[in-house]
Amino acid sequence: RKAIVNNPDVTQATPFSNLFLDDFWGTPLAHTGSHRSYRPITTLTFRLNHFLFGMNPAAFHATNVLLHCVVTMLFCCVLKVLLKFNSQMTLLAGLIFSLHPVHTEAVAGVVGRTDILATFFTLAGTYGINLSSIRTQITDKTARYHPSPKTFYILFATTIGFSLCALLSKEQGYIALPLCVVYDMWIHHSLGITSCLSTMFGRKRMRRRIWTLVVFFLTSMILRLLLPVLLSGGGDISPGFSESDNPAASSESFRCRALTFNYLLSFNLKLLIAPTTLSFDWSMNSIPLIQHWSDVRNIKTLIFYIILTATTYSCWFELRRRDSNKSMSNNRFQNYKHSRRNKWITELCPKRKSVIRDPFPSLLLGAILLFLSLLLSSNLMVYVGFVVAERVLYLPSVATCILITEGLTLKCVSRRCSSMFIWILTSVLLASYALKTWSRNQDWKNEFNLYRSGISTNPAKAYGNLGNVLRTQGNLNDAEEAYVTALRHRSNMADVHYNLGLLYQDTNRLHQAEKSYRNAILFRPQLALASLNLGVVLSQLDRVEESKTIYRRTAKLSDLGLKDPRSHAHAQVSALYNLGCLLADEGDHVAAILAYQQALDRRHTAYRSHSLLNMLGQSLLQLGKTTEAERNFKLSLAEKPDHVPSHLTYARLLENVGKADMAEKFYLRALKIEPRNPLIHQHYSRLFMNQRRFPEAAKLLDRAVDATEGAAGYELLFAAASAHRHAKSYSKAELYYRMALATSHMNLGAMLHLRGKLAEARNSYLDALKLKPGEPMMLENLEKLETSLRKSK
Repeated sequence: RKAIVNNPDVTQATPFSNLFLDDFWGTPLAHTGSHRSYRPITTLTFRLNHFLFGMNPAAFHATNVLLHCVVTMLFCCVLKVLLKFNSQMTLLAGLIFSLHPVHTEAVAGVVGRTDILATFFTLAGTYGINLSSIRTQITDKTARYHPSPKTFYILFATTIGFSLCALLSKEQGYIALPLCVVYDMWIHHSLGITSCLSTMFGRKRMRRRIWTLVVFFLTSMILRLLLPVLLSGGGDISPGFSESDNPAASSESFRCRALTFNYLLSFNLKLLIAPTTLSFDWSMNSIPLIQHWSDVRNIKTLIFYIILTATTYSCWFELRRRDSNKSMSNNRFQNYKHSRRNKWITELCPKRKSVIRDPFPSLLLGAILLFLSLLLSSNLMVYVGFVVAERVLYLPSVATCILITEGLTLKCVSRRCSSMFIWILTSVLLASYALKTWSRNQDWKNEFNLYRSGISTNPAKAYGNLGNVLRTQGNLNDAEEAYVTALRHRSNMADVHYNLGLLYQDTNRLHQAEKSYRNAILFRPQLALASLNLGVVLSQLDRVEESKTIYRRTAKLSDLGLKDPRSHAHAQVSALYNLGCLLADEGDHVAAILAYQQALDRRHTAYRSHSLLNMLGQSLLQLGKTTEAERNFKLSLAEKPDHVPSHLTYARLLENVGKADMAEKFYLRALKIEPRNPLIHQHYSRLFMNQRRFPEAAKLLDRAVDATEGAAGYELLFAAASAHRHAKSYSKAELYYRMALATSHMNLGAMLHLRGKLAEARNSYLDALKLKPGEPMMLENLEKLETSLRKSK
């Protein structure tokens, strides 16, 4: 929601240039609370979605699914062309990739598009470096040609362009250019360690290509890292994350951090191979910290590093073997002229006459891709704002799919007797992946299923989010229980205290709401929304002075380091608006105008200020500043032409200055907008009363009474009675006077009830029922009173 629905860069509320100045969440990179997640390409696709289809969720999800299909096809092309997979291997790898359960979050969650795009551009860049190096073969097998210079430069520039787009789609995309270098030197040209170094400082054409890639990589990384520094004027650019986001990063123990972060590498690998347990959020205590060497999970870390060491040794041994290979003619490395093109593919089994593939290129590319793509999110280089995130495994899964496919098919070729077992194992793997993906998609079908599925892994976060969903659905009792359960698991969650306060406020439990808001502020003092709502609750409790103090304090809160400065600023403007309303109600219009003007000065572009302008106009009108008041009413209507209160206040101003005809036009416009709004009829009737058009005023007030939900108020009933009296409709006037009297008796009874004068309250209710028999609200109040009387006896 924050990255799309509330992101002004997506909703086109900001200029196009802001895409390159703001982070992924729409916060300026220069702001101290920015995540520093610079992904303008992804944000651009969201903006394009919004431009074409608005906020239609189906369009956003369909785009993600389409991109996943495109990435799967490109993945298969890369395997077939770059790693020379045969059709069966390509199909198997494509099925594993397309069905992998860990992809569910990236595809089903719209914000996962960052990972899909980064993977697409990384694969496209690697495919491009292959095309730029292809030799065109003609009939004479001894003659081979390089692409024309123009074609070469176009393909090479396209490769660099794709690689830069990968970096601008997500930070993981930084691996695109290093991957191109690895492929070009060690796979396409089959170089070793020494020959690689010799070539980089040897032949002009390849040296130029490799160093160009290296220079572009270093330049892009330096610019990416310096961008927040330049925009912030040299200030602190480290993103601020809470302890709950990444508990290990906040641990004071180096041993705890080291053991936990190294374990997370094996945890991620386990999710890539056997994703049995998946969760929408792995923060907080979902993965307990490893505090001691005796923790059994360290065995998994040890196994991971044994596998990593063995893989590294195998790659190193093969690369060194290439250096010492005596078969290279004239001691020249296979830079451009090969005695046999891609020897690792074309050797034939002498007995079966079938292709025997060298698995080393797949092992090398897969291992390097897996290592580089996991490195950034491992917390080993820099701390990131999460422990584990399934969506960031989309790109690393490319590597595991390559390695799994290579391992399965290698066994089939080397041991024919075991091929049946391997194919059964492959079928079981594909079936289990498909079932898990289907099940996981059911979890991602709606928010309720998603958060409920996370209870076992992260109960505090899951119950907190479930409470929000249930409250939105109107299931307030279950929502309250979910919030309380979440706080039982983790008592310092300010957001949950705030949301629980909203629920109490909605159900008119104001004292409990006050306590919840104060708890939210205790755990997060900069939570402006909690302070704003605390001020509202105190105002509802008639503690006006406390409310004004809270509003003033809210307006002074700093936004330093906040992740969402827009909502913070919005809450501060709303606090000033509410402060102005309280001051205006007290008759202090000078102070109210000052508060309104401060709110206008601090509003941001996305803030709708029509109500603020209207209230400012009313206070100016009260001080006799008609011209300034009229200007603010016009500005309010210009910003929101269907704002009914502005129509009414502007019409009242026009009526006061003697422009009754124009005032009537604004009343009529308001009626077109909301024909059943009793307030419009009531205000419009005053114009007719002042013009002594009593029958027309009486008709309007009749409509106002009919349009009022529940019992009409005393003021409206008295006005209707007066209008009918002046129109000489005496029977109607008598009826409305009696209704007004009944309302007065009911209100008096309620007041006496609250003050504990139960006998007098009962008499008032009975008097009201005599005038208006069967009124449901009066009967309900009388029943409550009778219960109180029985208890008092």
